Amino acid sequence: AENEGDNAVSNILTLDTGADISGNATGGVAVEGAGNALTNTVDVLDTAKVAGAVTGGVSYDGNAKENVVNMAGGTVIRGVTGGRTLETGEAALNQVTIYGAAIGEETEQSGAVFGGVSAKGMANNNVVKIVGSTTTYENVVGGNSWEASASGNKVTILGTSSIGTHVFGGVGKTGAAENTVIIGGSTQIGGAVIGAQAEAGDAERNTVFIQGGTIAEDVVGGDALDGNANDNAVIVTGGTINGDIIGGISNPDSSSGNTIIIAGGTINGDIIGGYGAADGSIIGNTVDILGGTFGEDASLYGG
Repeated sequence: AENEGDNAVSNILTLDTGADISGNATGGVAVEGAGNALTNTVDVLDTAKVAGAVTGGVSYDGNAKENVVNMAGGTVIRGVTGGRTLETGEAALNQVTIYGAAIGEETEQSGAVFGGVSAKGMANNNVVKIVGSTTTYENVVGGNSWEASASGNKVTILGTSSIGTHVFGGVGKTGAAENTVIIGGSTQIGGAVIGAQAEAGDAERNTVFIQGGTIAEDVVGGDALDGNANDNAVIVTGGTINGDIIGGISNPDSSSGNTIIIAGGTINGDIIGGYGAADGSIIGNTVDILGGTFGEDASLYGG
């Protein structure tokens, strides 16, 4: 471990066979306001169990960057986060990799997985990768900013994993851009898959790839709750989608330049290039059908 002033740098916490932690497990915490949490690591292995949450690195007004959580087996009840800032710092370049583990408890719907989270700063370029046979009972999110933007985050879920609720590449208040979600293998998604969601800004240039698995609800490239949804994409080459596929959703502004490409898979809902929930314009959205199987009630709409 290395300490640089108020920073928490390059600390490593390993929880192996027999570890049973009743609280939280954190790789590094920058306890002072402006301190940074950088390159800290938590490894959870085999039968280790954490009753609380696992976090790679935590800061306050400082940045949380390049922190890592690796799970190869093990159980974490209250969720997993690569890097978290509790105030204005940026959460960036953090990574969570899970190979065959259990996250959360079904009875309480606990156990969300985040690559990076910031309360008031940006959440950029964080990564979540879930492979093997992993079970979660809550959302999986690449990067989440409660008060700022989330950009360049990525979620990949493969293998035989089961995700209890929704998957988001990025979630931001003021905007969400260039986030990516990849779903493949025999993954089971209990909710929706959304490239990115912006609460009070634009959702732009986000992409969802569905290569396999089963999605219970909708697949959406970009969802702007109060802004524009432009240039988002959904590309389906396999799997089963039981909800609708929507390139971009805007409310109340424009939904334009969104793309859906269907080259395989089974789609049981509608396919909508661009959707406007209020008075905004719907312009230049594209749906390309190159293959796939469609349910008897499925309808296709460019916008």
